[in-house]
Amino acid sequence: MSVLPLTHPGRLYGCGLGRISRYPNREPPGLPNNVTRVSCGDLRECHVGMEVELCGRVQYQRVGRFLTLRDQYGMTQVVAPDDRPDLGRRLANMPIHSFVAIRGWVYPRPPGQKNVRMPTGGIEVMIEEFRMVQPGKKYSDNGKSKFSKSSDSKSIPGHNRLTSEEFAKCESPSVTSKFARRTHTCGDLTEETIGEEVHLCGWVELKRLGRFVTLRDGYGVAQLVAPINRPDISRIINNIRLDSIVTVKGLVCARPPGQKNVRMQTGAIEVSVTELEVVDPNEKIEPKLSKIKSDISMQARNFSTDSITAETIQVETHTHMWRATRCSHVGQEVTLFGWMEYQRMGKFVTIRDAYGSTQLVVPDDRRDIVQQLESIPFESIIAASGVVCSRPPAQENVNMCTGSIEVALKDFKVVNMAKKQLPFSIRDFSKVSERDIYYNFKRFNIFYIQMQRNLRIRSKVLMKMREYLCNHCDFVDVETPTLFRRTPGGAHEFVVPSRLPGQFYSLVQSPQQFKDELAKSDRQPEFTQLDIEMSFTDQEGVISLIEGLLEFCWPKDISEVKGPFPRITYDEAMDQYDPSCTETKCYSLQLKDVRHLVVQGNSPIVNSVKDLPDFAARAVVVPKGSVHFTTAIKNKYEDLARNQYPSTKLVLSKVTSSNEWEQIMGKIFSTPAATALKKELNPETFDLIMLVLGPKEQVLNLLGKLRVDYINYLESKGVNHHRQPGFHFLWVVDFPLFAKDEETGKIESSHHPFTQPHPEDMHLLQKQPLKVKSLHYDLVLNGCEVGGGSIRIHDPVLQHYVLKDILQINAATLQHLLDGLHSGCPPHGGIALGIDRLIAELCSAVSIRDVIAFPKTIEGKDIMSGAPVTIPEEEKQRYHIQSIQCQRTCRGPARGPVREPARGSRT
Repeated sequence: MSVLPLTHPGRLYGCGLGRISRYPNREPPGLPNNVTRVSCGDLRECHVGMEVELCGRVQYQRVGRFLTLRDQYGMTQVVAPDDRPDLGRRLANMPIHSFVAIRGWVYPRPPGQKNVRMPTGGIEVMIEEFRMVQPGKKYSDNGKSKFSKSSDSKSIPGHNRLTSEEFAKCESPSVTSKFARRTHTCGDLTEETIGEEVHLCGWVELKRLGRFVTLRDGYGVAQLVAPINRPDISRIINNIRLDSIVTVKGLVCARPPGQKNVRMQTGAIEVSVTELEVVDPNEKIEPKLSKIKSDISMQARNFSTDSITAETIQVETHTHMWRATRCSHVGQEVTLFGWMEYQRMGKFVTIRDAYGSTQLVVPDDRRDIVQQLESIPFESIIAASGVVCSRPPAQENVNMCTGSIEVALKDFKVVNMAKKQLPFSIRDFSKVSERDIYYNFKRFNIFYIQMQRNLRIRSKVLMKMREYLCNHCDFVDVETPTLFRRTPGGAHEFVVPSRLPGQFYSLVQSPQQFKDELAKSDRQPEFTQLDIEMSFTDQEGVISLIEGLLEFCWPKDISEVKGPFPRITYDEAMDQYDPSCTETKCYSLQLKDVRHLVVQGNSPIVNSVKDLPDFAARAVVVPKGSVHFTTAIKNKYEDLARNQYPSTKLVLSKVTSSNEWEQIMGKIFSTPAATALKKELNPETFDLIMLVLGPKEQVLNLLGKLRVDYINYLESKGVNHHRQPGFHFLWVVDFPLFAKDEETGKIESSHHPFTQPHPEDMHLLQKQPLKVKSLHYDLVLNGCEVGGGSIRIHDPVLQHYVLKDILQINAATLQHLLDGLHSGCPPHGGIALGIDRLIAELCSAVSIRDVIAFPKTIEGKDIMSGAPVTIPEEEKQRYHIQSIQCQRTCRGPARGPVREPARGSRT
């Protein structure tokens, strides 16, 4: 039988041709020797033009014309033709789970309507004959179909039978065994399975918010959710790549009200994950997993305090942390202190302390406690004594570490009553905006479990740093003064008036504790910095010390870092990434130099910019990036290029196919240039290509911004495979020693005026200072600068020359420094680590304010005290200062919501 390429006769083209006249060169349909019996999951585009016979169960039905048919090997879509309204009516009334036999012709799906999530998503079967073998039941049966999981029918595939789609995912027998050992498939999960413990296996199709995962197998999809009190599972989810095979254990739960997904067959339920593991294809095959046994011996809830017969053990300290309250403590008498977090039905109370929550239950005979609970506001401090009991069957809360037990109250006291109307509830699901927290109710922020976790991590890391430096490396902890004198260069300093008329202190920049800088997501006016100074050292000595320090202090329960860290020169960073952010986590999105390609041939867009000084052309290929690329994003990026980088030319192009993309590029540039670009960039279907031409510095800045911003946008859509998971450190070395100010034309220091020139470039210092490299080094973590330092000038003659002759700084203002260098100063160097940024990256925090106990606002205000504030006139006279009225202050009250820049941006 010949296989003919067919045009689609249905909904897009509407040709309305008859069944026989469509294929004039083929035998009349219906002959037995022309019909091929195949499985639903085995159909592919190579079968287009064949007449096939399918048998299977009805999985989905939509629009009255389309059915998804499923057998043990997979699914395929069948369609009723336009000229067969009788078939359309039958399909519209077809009960789900009906067993049907279909004969029809295989067609390619219309353009743009392929389902890339199905192996058979490129084809569909146009029905010629249709026969129902065994009817199913409508949804009105609430899923209680005789063809459900509990049925003895052997036509429905079992949970351990692999579909063709699943088999294609199996790289080794170990992966196959994971599918075979599941207890349920995603398609098995219904509202009837709520409360059951399930073991699933599938691949990650979508992630969002760091807690939710869409799991797909050959039978359907299901939503997984990480419990709030399981940060270990959230970390695994953040690091999982899309399409990874995972095994999951969890409890089937109903979705919260209003959050059901009517588009999903399993949209009414979700699986609360207790175990999550990424499958290793190289793992050895293990014996079948045994079902977890749990002690379900529990006491009834309608007990009285006199009926408790379990052995009572008095807790000596009269306190019990939640993390120590478990099933092993059933029968013990405990006393808990904490905040009343929640109460319901006048009988159940949730109490919270610094380590978590525990449920209290009021016995039926304690009406006095019930009456007392009615008048107690949330967040009141309470003391509760009682006996630890197991919860009744099927009433455990898997979202709580203490969800399998509760405390039966014997005594209940209010230690401190809170206000009746608090500004908001201290609960994760009811968090208010950061502006409200920091501007009005900062005192509540530290109550959040996530904030407490961040502060504990910060405390442990700082203690380990001190231990390593003082105990292992024999460093000396030296307190340096805070009040100092003004020094040239660097950031704007805070000045402090003194009682001497006209004379001021300055808060020091070295060690950099205070700076008068604009507050952003990764900086604020005051911050914590570890400043390390070393004598008789070089660049290698400083780098080696920091690598050892970070290996020692990094929390092993979160991750592990090992040196030596990779290094990259400043010039390489600028060419491969961008000047503002060495975002090496975007491992597949390096900037590619295409200058020598676009100049081929004659192109107006190239001719308009190629004569500019320092002309450059760079391109970035975002794999599968065009799927979420919208017109709004395109307009935003084009406006950014037009307004902030007017000398550049920006080209944003989606790749539908490599040949079509080459034709489009040929119209923009030239045919030779398009051919060369195709060979160099190797675009694939659904890729997004960003190309910028113009002056080199503007090209790098613009393309670097677009690259990082679009990856952040994709991650907000749940696409996380462009960044490598984990923590990635990188050293950037060989910075320029000097740079020229674009406005004044003066030479200024790239780092600071005391940085040692590179020994290999000392001969360029007098005649070509802008070409001199320096012994300056930066430490970058996941694209964020977390440290920087340099080897310092110890020669007073060289230091005087740099200050006076190159930078044109009055050396008299730094005479104290020159005198110190003249007094036998050894070769020395150092580095400063930004603790706030480092801990923010470690905790995956959006802003450094999420790892600082008492941060300043965007405008530099302290919410607790209201600082800065005005001072009385007598205080001003004492310090010989006078305030002047300005028409507009630089940092007046905000006129609207102040938004911080996106995570990962650098300044």
